[in-house]
Amino acid sequence: MPEDLGELLAGRYRLLTLIGRGGMGAVWRAWDSELGRTVAVKELRLPEHVGADERRVCYARMDREARAAGRLRHPGIITVHDRVSGEDGRPWIVMEFVEGGSLQDLLADEKRLPVGRVARIGAQMLAALRLAHRHGIVHRDVKPANVLLEGDRVVLTDFGIAALDGDVTLTRSGAIIGTPAFMAPEQVRGKAATPESDLWSLGATLFAAVEGGPPFTGTSPGSVFVAIATEDPAPCVHAGPLGEVLTGLLRKDPAERLTADRAEELLTALAAEPAPAPPTDDRAAAQPGPPPRPVPHVQTPPPGPPPQPAPPGNWAGPTRRGAPSPSARPSLPLLIGGLAAASALLLVTGAAVFWPDGGNAPAAETSGSGPASSPPAPPTPGPVSTGKAYRTLKTPDWARSVSFSPDGQALAAGLEGGSIRLWNMPGGDVDATMKVDARSVPLVAFRKNGKSLISGQWDGSVRLWNVASRSSSIIVPAPDGSGGIAVSPDGTMVARSEGKKIRLSDVAEKRTARVLSGHTESVGSVAFSQDGKLLASSSTLSDTVRIWDVASGRSLRDIPSEPLAIFADDLAFAPDGRTLAKSNDDNSIQLWDVARGKPTATLTNEEDDSYFALAFSPDGKTLAAGTGRNGIQLWDVPSARVTTILSGHESTVGGLAFSSDGRTLASASTDKTVRLWHVP
Repeated sequence: MPEDLGELLAGRYRLLTLIGRGGMGAVWRAWDSELGRTVAVKELRLPEHVGADERRVCYARMDREARAAGRLRHPGIITVHDRVSGEDGRPWIVMEFVEGGSLQDLLADEKRLPVGRVARIGAQMLAALRLAHRHGIVHRDVKPANVLLEGDRVVLTDFGIAALDGDVTLTRSGAIIGTPAFMAPEQVRGKAATPESDLWSLGATLFAAVEGGPPFTGTSPGSVFVAIATEDPAPCVHAGPLGEVLTGLLRKDPAERLTADRAEELLTALAAEPAPAPPTDDRAAAQPGPPPRPVPHVQTPPPGPPPQPAPPGNWAGPTRRGAPSPSARPSLPLLIGGLAAASALLLVTGAAVFWPDGGNAPAAETSGSGPASSPPAPPTPGPVSTGKAYRTLKTPDWARSVSFSPDGQALAAGLEGGSIRLWNMPGGDVDATMKVDARSVPLVAFRKNGKSLISGQWDGSVRLWNVASRSSSIIVPAPDGSGGIAVSPDGTMVARSEGKKIRLSDVAEKRTARVLSGHTESVGSVAFSQDGKLLASSSTLSDTVRIWDVASGRSLRDIPSEPLAIFADDLAFAPDGRTLAKSNDDNSIQLWDVARGKPTATLTNEEDDSYFALAFSPDGKTLAAGTGRNGIQLWDVPSARVTTILSGHESTVGGLAFSSDGRTLASASTDKTVRLWHVP
């Protein structure tokens, strides 16, 4: 690595000194020759034994880190300036240079810190985490090494790379660097990290700061994991009044853990001295609402060969085609992970939208014959209107999914925390809250009769609810692992991905109808066509979307999809079954002619913002797209241009549903609201 000293990265950043390194990467102090400033540059170096697939996933996760931190503005969160590629194609992240060491460095020198100082550090860490959580981002790797100290300023770094801290290499040598000791019990058990997991890790970090060591120790990673999962934390000796905070944050059950509000209250009260004012810079500026949004634009497929990829060292931005650059999806796309494999693929539960029974929509063609239509000419940009929600329905936890009843008289939402809320429409009065024995409900869909409701749980189980009696029964039990879940528009069939296979279950008979096989990678998202005859599926580490005949279980065709999907994306059929929409890792939406397997348009996002939910209007003329930065875009499908931007959400929009008449759009968000919008 010393040979890299003096290297000029991307023609701009001169590597000066090595700040630190681990088993899979290093951080350098560098000079930005264009702006004349010192920056920190992080590189990823993978061991030779890491295979090509795992290497691509690791590169994608580093891209995700840049996107996650890049979308957050807070003095307690590291500022990301740039993301570039080296001559060998490896990603590098350019960040602000923080003058000071980490909390881990400080503890190595001072062993433990006074209660008041730990409380002030904790209060700043919590403020940064809460901002991230409001934006649907879970850090997943809070620990002393990822807390930088610059005078009185506390800075969280390394967002979204919990699996990239050298765990693979270090575990093989039997050493423990600290990550295992700061992982929440639910992470140890292989479940996805949540905001409550970050709170547990915050508690473990503050415990180490005030007590001089982590709350759980062992001679191997395995013994630490066992201790975290089964034992009580070490007793507090030096924490004094801070012990209440530590005990509350380190509860094994996330539901019983100290809330962020209460933790903030206690930490503020325990600070021995008033906390210093945060630095006055543009990162600390208040952001009461989303900034003005540039108009997204459309890329139509070129008639000739595809464009050549950008040369190494030049990042082409959010509309770049080619190398994967997934956005931060750990919270809204629901991730399923295991701890034993640091490079294991993470599956995303695909959202599904309930479509009311429509007219006689023609089935999509199943033959690829016939001349392909010429790509449409680029659309002429038109005026973009804005809209505000006419009603906001508050929820006790993150709202994951929404569904209107066919008659429009009821609205259901699946919530984080394992519950389903029903409202009477159009008034918006709460009708009922039904508890589910699951951590989250990422899917709800009314059946065609409007008297029953189907819910898909985080653990992969599927339930059928009687809306009147509020009772439910299991349609499909929880598997060992799950990915996407979708319900056919008439509510008679459920599709659930299980690894590389897709299970189709008959709702009425509560049995498996057939199993679809053929994917070579794990399936993440599935979606039914309006008539229920077709099923689309996409998988991780795959550059295709597969179309299936539901009745026979036969694969009809593979549709090429760019870029490579490291993380599964959202899929949605237009009501006539002829068009399929898919959100991509590079913050674009692709539209295809299903019968011919040909792309018709690529809708791109100039704000480097991710699309987390897609829904077509009942007439198929409008595509609603929920983003990670609080907004909803309404695209006119025939002209492939955005016509309206709906603003008001304060966090990621991950669920969308139109009413049967197409006049109302419901949106679910991690800001703990469901909002109703008039559709122009």
